[in-house]
Amino acid sequence: MMSGKVNFHSFETKVDLVETFSQTIIQNLQGAIDKKGSATLIVSGGSTPKPLFKKLSKEVFTWEKVTVGLCDERWVNTSDTDSNEHFVKEYLLKYEAKKAKFIGMYKDEMSIFNAQSVCSQKMEEGLYPFDIIL
Repeated sequence: MMSGKVNFHSFETKVDLVETFSQTIIQNLQGAIDKKGSATLIVSGGSTPKPLFKKLSKEVFTWEKVTVGLCDERWVNTSDTDSNEHFVKEYLLKYEAKKAKFIGMYKDEMSIFNAQSVCSQKMEEGLYPFDIIL
C-alpha cells in the first residue's frame, strides 16, 4: 500500500505541460545552487523529452553552475544520431544551456564490458548526489 500524499497534475496542452515542467526544473536547480553552489541534472534521450529540452535550452539561467549527465546511454559513437549524448547536445545543451558542464558516458576506446565501472565512477565523482533526474 502506498502511503503519503499523491499529487496529480493535468494540463490542457503539451505546451502548458512543458512550460510548467521547465519552470519547476529551473526552480529546483536554483534551490540546489542556493543550497550548495551547484546543481546536477540527469537526463535520458529519446523523443519524449525533446520539447522540454528545447524549452530549457532557451531559459536564461545560471547554467554554468549546472552539470548535466545521462542516466543511460546506447553504446554507439556520440556522433551517431542514436546516441543519447548526441540527442542531449542537439536539443538541450545549446543557446543558454550550452554554458552547463556535461559529463558523458561513451568513450570510443572503452569496450562495453569495461563501461559499467567507468561510468559508475564518473557518476559518483562528477554528478552525485543528483538534484534532478528525468
